[in-house]
Amino acid sequence: MDQFSHMRSLMERFPPLAALPKISRDRLATAAQLVSVPAGQWVFRGKEDRGDRHFLLSGRVRLARTNGETHTIAAGQPEAGAALEGDLPREWECQALEPVQVIRVPADLIYVVLSRPRGVVGLTVHEIGDAEDGDHDEGSDWMETLLGTPFFRDIPPDSIFNLLQRFEPMPVSAGQKIIQQGEDGRYFYVLSRGRAEVVREHPNGQEVRLAERVPGEGFGEEALISGARRNATVRMMTDGEVQKLQARDFDELLRGPVVVSREAGDAAALIAAKKGIWMDVRLSDEFQRDGLSGTVNLPLPLLRSRLHILAKDRPVVAFCDTGSRSAVAVYLMRERGIEAWLLEGGVQALRLYRQEAARAAPSVTSS
Repeated sequence: MDQFSHMRSLMERFPPLAALPKISRDRLATAAQLVSVPAGQWVFRGKEDRGDRHFLLSGRVRLARTNGETHTIAAGQPEAGAALEGDLPREWECQALEPVQVIRVPADLIYVVLSRPRGVVGLTVHEIGDAEDGDHDEGSDWMETLLGTPFFRDIPPDSIFNLLQRFEPMPVSAGQKIIQQGEDGRYFYVLSRGRAEVVREHPNGQEVRLAERVPGEGFGEEALISGARRNATVRMMTDGEVQKLQARDFDELLRGPVVVSREAGDAAALIAAKKGIWMDVRLSDEFQRDGLSGTVNLPLPLLRSRLHILAKDRPVVAFCDTGSRSAVAVYLMRERGIEAWLLEGGVQALRLYRQEAARAAPSVTSS
């Protein structure tokens, strides 16, 4: 086996690297190094920080924080599946307790393969699978699809790599319910292998099939963003695998960068400059009761089916009463490549802003 093939094989032991699209892993494998570190020597430390990522192949290391906290990791432990640095910016310093081997991956190249256009230029998942060497890497197609989601363009590469480290793979079987309607939301999921269906269960026992999920598509975000209970069931149609992400990690790495709010004044200026839209995502009866003129009512339950009618060159500022439903709406629109923002303070903030703007406007008197 040549050096490149050997390195690529070693990298497949580590979930954050194995999840990358094949073309991205191949680029990293050409530059990654296999490094031996004697006992007592530093694998990396703060003052020598180049930002490279290290993955433990053999031996034991001690990780230490500046606050005195220490942690020992041995090759083969579950913790050794992630980069020794933890999340970026780097959290730890690392010393070999015995002779160790690590894979060192250059930070600059990681940034390149995870930056726009996320390491793949002009290739679809199908085309990657049809590469000349015939090596169809079905296992990482899900990540290629996920990275192709429009809002990933706005997420820093370091956050994407941290995201890869926090996903937990979970094998699933045909007929297994990943999400149960009515339960509290604890995880965000991405389907990495197999097919799943989304169904809504009615009190009379009937089910309505809402959608199908394929590898690379996420689900479960609505309950995490809104704080409401699960509004549908997701059930596997085949054997497969999902990647699950805890709610706190979803908030930090996905919801935070994607659902961005604007104050009413800033939002009004944005809409005026770009011919944008005020969107009230409350239910129709709520809008009829106290909706504001000059706003569009598109209730959140109907949003998914109507996204295709929204122009991607016209920004949307979404609002509701509490911000929970409009936050979900912004996430869904950004996921589809629509420029969308959350109105800070909701419908009351917009009403107050308009009242103040009206009072501040100079009065016109006849002579």
